[in-house]
Amino acid sequence: MSSLYVHIPFCLHKCPYCSFVSRDGFTEDDLDFEYERIKYDIMYAAALRPTAETIYFGGGTPPVMGLPRLTGLVSYALEVHNVPEGAEITCEVNPKTVDADFLRGMRDAGFNRLSIGVQSLDDGTLKRIGRIHDAADAARCVSDAHKAGFENVSCDLMFALPGQTLQDTERDLKKLIALGPKHISVYPLSIEHGTEFYASGVKKADENTEYAMYRLICRTLAEAGYRHYEISNYALPGYESAHNINYWHGGEYIGCGEGGHSYAAGYRFNYAGYIERITPEAAAEERIMLGLRLSEGIEATPELAGKIKKYIDLGYAGYSGGRLFLTEDGFWISNAIIADLLA
Repeated sequence: MSSLYVHIPFCLHKCPYCSFVSRDGFTEDDLDFEYERIKYDIMYAAALRPTAETIYFGGGTPPVMGLPRLTGLVSYALEVHNVPEGAEITCEVNPKTVDADFLRGMRDAGFNRLSIGVQSLDDGTLKRIGRIHDAADAARCVSDAHKAGFENVSCDLMFALPGQTLQDTERDLKKLIALGPKHISVYPLSIEHGTEFYASGVKKADENTEYAMYRLICRTLAEAGYRHYEISNYALPGYESAHNINYWHGGEYIGCGEGGHSYAAGYRFNYAGYIERITPEAAAEERIMLGLRLSEGIEATPELAGKIKKYIDLGYAGYSGGRLFLTEDGFWISNAIIADLLA
């Protein structure tokens, strides 16, 4: 399977915790230049891999390109690639950057899935983490998306945020579930080097609170019908992210734009000129690391499973029908388990 990723490197405001390739303070000339550059990237991507079975626009915040440029890029991608009927075509949005008309224009152009950066539904929390939207903006965005014809809506939610309590997390979950997204991605705050939060010494929730939040999230979303199909992702049946599953299955993908990364024909490369041959041995290890992110796990021999018998005995992993997989508690300590498995 081959996927296309389109990276838009602009945001209205750079969040203080964000370590992704993105910047604010851009001009219309910057947007015009990036639009033309990404079109060239999409053209070359089609030459490398003519079929794109999923397309994903991320960033940054893609809608800051403006509706004509954004829809122009997705239309061009659909024109030059062989895209199967009904393929998943996703765009990330910030609730403050789209309205009902904008979303209808996106839907008409071919986008059929949205990933909305909700992060929290508490105004105080949103302010503390530097988001430009409030809870009402987020609720309106999800509602407008549904009205615009987006049946497949995913929402991002963060936890372990500065000043956040277990009760705050529970309220966020209940409010988000009530909005009716088909997919929810949940991430603990990570204080990354080079971010404003790192420089100013911001602290996240302590480890015990963070783990209690994680268990609450798993339980609450399961009770609401969401399946925990990947470490950070929960979906109603049939709404798992096809694009991301391709990554976790070790599939090929071509990245366009400044922050785009690619993996094809046994090589990993990016826009800046980095290129690395991935040996068969390294690819096999990566398939293990990526595959264990999924609840379905990986095909494994008894000998391989035996390397982490202690985790299986403790309930962090399981082995059944020739498949090795991590449990929800195992997801929480996945780095340690995978390190032992590959040692």
